[in-house]
Amino acid sequence: MAFTFVPENGTVLDVLEKIAATNHISHFNVLGYTHIAQTDYSPEGGEINFNTPIKANLLADRDYIGSQITAVENSRDKYIAVSSLVRLNDSKPAHIFQLDYDQSLSLENLGQFVAKLEAVSKMGNIFRQVSPLYLFLSGGGYHAYGGVVKYEDFQEGLVYLRQSGIVDPKWIDLSRARGFSDLRISKNQSKRQIPSLIGKVTW
Repeated sequence: MAFTFVPENGTVLDVLEKIAATNHISHFNVLGYTHIAQTDYSPEGGEINFNTPIKANLLADRDYIGSQITAVENSRDKYIAVSSLVRLNDSKPAHIFQLDYDQSLSLENLGQFVAKLEAVSKMGNIFRQVSPLYLFLSGGGYHAYGGVVKYEDFQEGLVYLRQSGIVDPKWIDLSRARGFSDLRISKNQSKRQIPSLIGKVTW
């Protein structure tokens, strides 16, 4: 299986529009959150409090979402995120592939991340359709977005990811408890970098 990394530039919103076009997605969920504890990922106490100041369609409301990203920049505890849960053109629910790799930024760690992505791509049939994966620097690590995972395969896919060691198991467990994952697309006084695209991995 050929596995390649190609440098690219762009924003999360640019990439999500590309993913929508190639995966027949009509609707993304963009959510607002407030941190209530930095280290507790349990769904009961929560790493985040589900605050929902917005639940917008990226494809229709891009300017509005941009204004919400700007609005939280001076906050210490609020941020905007994109959910994995999407709606397809036929109105069926599905998930986009997401990863949060919480490691310090270095060429060595990026190489390890790409190697683990290659291993994940070989796990059963669930991840065969998620290529390409778009990689972002998140400030303290890496984020990745890919194509559609069937709605009914989402939980099994998270189990595979937990076994791979590619992401924090607490992030996986929280995603399983909620029924969706999400990744931050804004910055604030605690997270000082908006995730920025560095390239894509294809296989």
